[in-house]
Amino acid sequence: MIDSCDLAGGAEQIRIHFGLDKTPVICHNVYMADRRGDIHRTHMSAVERRARSQLAQLLSQRGVIRGTLLVRKRKCGKANCRCARGEGHESLFLVISENGRTRQFFVPKDWESRVRLWVEDYHCARELMEEISRIYWDKVRNRQD
Repeated sequence: MIDSCDLAGGAEQIRIHFGLDKTPVICHNVYMADRRGDIHRTHMSAVERRARSQLAQLLSQRGVIRGTLLVRKRKCGKANCRCARGEGHESLFLVISENGRTRQFFVPKDWESRVRLWVEDYHCARELMEEISRIYWDKVRNRQD
């Protein structure tokens, strides 16, 4: 499935395909342009090129998901189980805030490593976006092309 739309001065493309393990992979491409046309890599600083390259690699390799992982200990209710003595069974939950409401999703054991990677990749992508944003913030502040 391919969906694309025009942005102010640029274009955006979202592609969804399925990996070898049948998990969906979402590719989100934003083609940026300013009033004079596309932003070419030759006009970017080495820091910006590195951040954009890392961001593109990160988004093209695996999925990303916004959220926080929470480990909870619970009791199963069996009288002879170790959890009855206070140790508890650990369960992983993905917690997100949506429209002012906190939502929690149970993460099955066989999905834990995958979801941990997706959450970590989201945080890395966000840090890279912030780094790129700071570069453009400085350009606006210094009236620099």
